[in-house]
Amino acid sequence: MMLVILMGYDFSVISISIYLLLNLIWGTIGHLNREFFPVSFDRFFVGTTRFHNQHHLDESKNFGFYTSIWDRLFGTYK
Repeated sequence: MMLVILMGYDFSVISISIYLLLNLIWGTIGHLNREFFPVSFDRFFVGTTRFHNQHHLDESKNFGFYTSIWDRLFGTYK
């Protein structure tokens, strides 16, 4: 899906690089097994380390990466 968007629109190499860097940082934080966000962030639909660890405990739940919105909408939120 990302490739289709990139082919359809002009984009900046800098903006894509920043996105990939943020994606790397967020993915690393999600796998550190240490929570950096307070519990209250769960109600803001943020995909926290706690949220992601639930996916590793039950692979049929919590597929979201940045947010939990889609998991809540489609019933895969735990």
